[in-house]
Amino acid sequence: MAAAPGEIKPAMGRKRRKTTRGGLLIGGISGLLVVLLYLLGTFQNLELRSVDARFYWRGERAPHPAIAIVAIDEASFGAIDQRWPWPRRLHAELVRTLAGAGARVIALDILFSESGEEPADDLELALAIKEAGRVVLANKVTEIAGMGLKAVQVSHPVAVLDEAAARVGLVNMEYDDDNFIRRSFLGREYNGVVRSSFSLAAAALYHNMSKAEEEALAAAAWGREAEVAGRKVRLAPDGTYQINYAGGAGTYPIYSYYQVLYGLIPPERFRDRIVLVGATDETMHDTFATPFFAAGGGPMPGVEVHANALATLLAGNELAGAPWWFDVFYIVLLVWMVSAYIGGVGPWRGLLFTAGLMVVHVAVAVAAFLFRDFRYPLIAPLVAIFSCYATVTAYRFYVEESERRRVRSLFGRYVSDEVVREIVDNQEEIVLGGRRQEVTVLFSDIRGFTQMSERMRPEDVVTMLNEYFDAMTEVIFNCGGTVDKFVGDCIMAIWGAPVPVTDGAARAVKAAVLMRRALSRLQEKWQKEGKVSFDTGIGINTAEVVAGNIGSQRRMEYTVIGAGVNLAARLESATRDLGVPILISAATYKMAGSAVLARPLPPVMVKGIEQPVPVWEVLGWREADGEEILVAGGTGYN
Repeated sequence: MAAAPGEIKPAMGRKRRKTTRGGLLIGGISGLLVVLLYLLGTFQNLELRSVDARFYWRGERAPHPAIAIVAIDEASFGAIDQRWPWPRRLHAELVRTLAGAGARVIALDILFSESGEEPADDLELALAIKEAGRVVLANKVTEIAGMGLKAVQVSHPVAVLDEAAARVGLVNMEYDDDNFIRRSFLGREYNGVVRSSFSLAAAALYHNMSKAEEEALAAAAWGREAEVAGRKVRLAPDGTYQINYAGGAGTYPIYSYYQVLYGLIPPERFRDRIVLVGATDETMHDTFATPFFAAGGGPMPGVEVHANALATLLAGNELAGAPWWFDVFYIVLLVWMVSAYIGGVGPWRGLLFTAGLMVVHVAVAVAAFLFRDFRYPLIAPLVAIFSCYATVTAYRFYVEESERRRVRSLFGRYVSDEVVREIVDNQEEIVLGGRRQEVTVLFSDIRGFTQMSERMRPEDVVTMLNEYFDAMTEVIFNCGGTVDKFVGDCIMAIWGAPVPVTDGAARAVKAAVLMRRALSRLQEKWQKEGKVSFDTGIGINTAEVVAGNIGSQRRMEYTVIGAGVNLAARLESATRDLGVPILISAATYKMAGSAVLARPLPPVMVKGIEQPVPVWEVLGWREADGEEILVAGGTGYN
């Protein structure tokens, strides 16, 4: 049956569709806000720290076997007993030692931008570099800003060394906003000149790439992908790649400068390796914060940062990430899942689903990092999931509270507070719109009301009616009934709508017995007050009817209609003719059970029904403990 216009119908299907649609909208808005904040970089620092945490959970890995480090460390300063900078003849001797040990590439992370104290030492070092043939020197770019201008200063090796070196690479570091070093680059352009990074220069030399090939890679640093000796390296839009650190400081094999210089290290330790030479002593101020620093690993020397960047290029295992549009799609997908699910379930199930989805997301992100070197965004999706849950739950709370207030407003005058709470708490099972359902209907009417009201003042009539209606309503509410309406001096009550019950007939009959007892007390009271008293008749029937909100757009009320309702009204009228206080139909007698004390009466003819209708006079009610409550003013047992 079609529902009446303007009906209240928080049935499971409609309500769930409404909250789901609203949840998708509200959750979508919160998700779009998180996406916007993500694209604006709001979560960048937290995301970087989450990467650090994933490094910590992963732990150290075996360092790349092709890389070794010679450290200018505290022990070397003690053994060599020379102030820094050391004479370049020492570096020349070190280069010859490493070359003689079979090092494939020697990369000196030392700036030689000024001539040494002894010109002959520069020539000595240049000769050693030339003889070795596979040496990478360092240069560095410093940006100087002031007076609204920006200048670039390049600390390049002196000419004699520059000419002798096979390659030269930038040792500049790529700082994140929190001053951690998590990225490196292939090349940078300064003053119209493209310069290779220190790690690219070493990798290119190691793989016997020509200088032209190296320069092409350095120039392609702003592309999306580069290939270093068959290993593809995916680059960010700013031309950087994520360094896949093997571990914290000291992960790579490190040998003291003086031990190598004095032949204390077996030559095979350097054979076919890229040997990086650089400072590790803290007094050289060449240490940096890296992901493992956040886990208490201490700062990492710059030469070891270069070693990790170089290893990332050699292995082609940079920490790859998806393009921004995929991250956005991923966040939107999670938001949609949360919104679609929790919009139609209870808050606890929604919370469990949300918490489970967050755990799954973290597990996937960590697993991708551990096993695939893939860096999913961790923080933004977590924020999106939680904010979506919070906003959708708040929306549902608002909608449900509004629905509760509306239901209380509609039914508060019909039923008891307990029944109102049941309606509010079980709207999934209760249909307030038009629907066929079995109910028990009670009509109670005052006999001789017209004559009585003519002999009384209007205000006294209203006072007595209000007192009577209050007493009857309390009985009906206590028996779980719904006061459908007051029509003049008539009360119409129902059991089984809007809250379905299985014992509606028994409750209605008990209510009728107690209504008669309450009326008896009122009659005694009115008699003492010298007022005119009155009697009532009650008719009850159980049948399938149509329950719903009936009326117009301007005014409507919840009620039941149908032939079964009419029969209850006719039975109430028949109580006058039969001279009994309560009449019930055969259906009600059967449904009420053995607790009803009643006697059959001859069938009666009622308007609208061709055949006589079997009826029973209610004599009383038997409680569960055996106590019998007799109908006040009834005819008694025969």
